[in-house]
Amino acid sequence: MEKYSRWRDASTGIQPFLPPVPLRTEANPLITLHKTLKDYLLGPLIFGVRLVGILLCSLLIALFEFCLNFVPNGHLRRQFRRVLISPFSRLLLLFTGFYWISSELSSIRKGRGQGATRKKTTDTGVKSGDIIVANHTSYIDIIYLYFRYDPVFTQIYSSKSVVRPLSFWSALKECGTYPEIEPKSKVQTYTLSELCDIAKEQGRGPLVVFPEGTTSNGRALLKFTSIFDGLDIQKIRIHIVALKYVYEDYAPVYTVGSRLFHFFRLCSQYNNSLTVKRLNPADASLTDTVEASGSSNEEAASLKINSLFSQVARLRKVNLGVLDKRDFLEFYWSRTNSKYRQEQKKR
Repeated sequence: MEKYSRWRDASTGIQPFLPPVPLRTEANPLITLHKTLKDYLLGPLIFGVRLVGILLCSLLIALFEFCLNFVPNGHLRRQFRRVLISPFSRLLLLFTGFYWISSELSSIRKGRGQGATRKKTTDTGVKSGDIIVANHTSYIDIIYLYFRYDPVFTQIYSSKSVVRPLSFWSALKECGTYPEIEPKSKVQTYTLSELCDIAKEQGRGPLVVFPEGTTSNGRALLKFTSIFDGLDIQKIRIHIVALKYVYEDYAPVYTVGSRLFHFFRLCSQYNNSLTVKRLNPADASLTDTVEASGSSNEEAASLKINSLFSQVARLRKVNLGVLDKRDFLEFYWSRTNSKYRQEQKKR
């Protein structure tokens, strides 16, 4: 769309904020008929059945989380959470159409026997206080990471190298909203190193960090924020997890628009597909990079994480970031939402 051309990356031609549009197929009466039935009859029926399961699982998860707050020992509480909550968080993915999730352990090392190996991964190496670096394209990312790692989610700010810890529900609420530039006055924030120490001491699980600071449509890697500034890489383990959605009709990625309508369309599909690639921990060590680099620890760590993530996810980097996404959202809603336009006129 030409009206959104200012948010097209000049070097790659990619527009990372627009919702993806499925590829056009040849006109076929049977395909057209099936699509009409799916959109107006079968889809709503599928959504209705799934919605019952989603609401029930959400209620049970909230109930278990409330009860587990009374367990005094953090490490014991985490074990109970994994046993009680993990099955229902997986059911949430099942009821949204993700019946099977492909998970691979990837290596970027070259040479015989060290090529881009791909095999089924287990996450036993991820511990409390570690950092999981992931790309962010949908609220489904939140549900998957919650199921797999039971982590502490974080909200980052583009103007400061601090984070705010978020619960699972808060992370879902924040997905796709206006990225915040700086924390509000009464919000408690920490550096990544501080929050890692707290999570490790209290057994709260790993930290999930979305270094792009906002959602994209999954076609490129946005500019990283300065979140890794001051990170003590000698003490903290980094895990790189790349999430990719494969689709033919409606894309599970969510960047802009009505979240309820997107959720309805997502759950109305027969099935959805998610592929997860996790970098081999042996390839994610940053110590050697810093020692061999002339940059400071913070600069070297940030550059290395960005480079590793791009290789694992196989995404091209664009020169657009959080501030560009804010401008895009402002323009989008001013053009599509009459209520928003009326509020702007009153100012």
